[in-house]
Amino acid sequence: MSILVFHMNQQYEVEKELEGLKAEQAELLERDYTTLNNAYTVNAKLFHDFHNHIGALRQLLSLEKYAEAVQYQDELQVPVHEMADTVWTGDETIDYLINSKTVAGYACGIQLQTQVEFPQQSNIRSADLCAILGNLLDNALEAVRQVLEPEQRFVRLTIRRINQMLVIKVENSSLSRP
Repeated sequence: MSILVFHMNQQYEVEKELEGLKAEQAELLERDYTTLNNAYTVNAKLFHDFHNHIGALRQLLSLEKYAEAVQYQDELQVPVHEMADTVWTGDETIDYLINSKTVAGYACGIQLQTQVEFPQQSNIRSADLCAILGNLLDNALEAVRQVLEPEQRFVRLTIRRINQMLVIKVENSSLSRP
């Protein structure tokens, strides 16, 4: 009887842990969906306003206000730079995650330095890697926001393959050191 109770207790603990993992996965998916939705909103606004911006630039150029036209163009490019399409891994979801965290860091004055040597074939699912990488980068960015001197704010991401292992290294300039 005690063995049965012991096994039932173990099964309960495993199910409880699985439930927690599912809740965490749902939270991560929701956060990534929100980030993606925000990116699409910015992109849609850019394309909607495109014709108006071209007209404004044409007007400035026809009036020979070249400095104002250049300044106007520079202002228009800020959101485009935020929507960076850098290919880091070849996996679109991982690339999007790295680019979105880079933009989030930039918005807070944090430089995200990235060095990626990603293997073409990996046994790790994109969803799992996104969860791991997203948590690591979120934690690093949160810690660096505490750094008061903006010039000292950085996060370094390194991903590389060593033999049969995928190594992910995240360094930051947080205030607390172990």
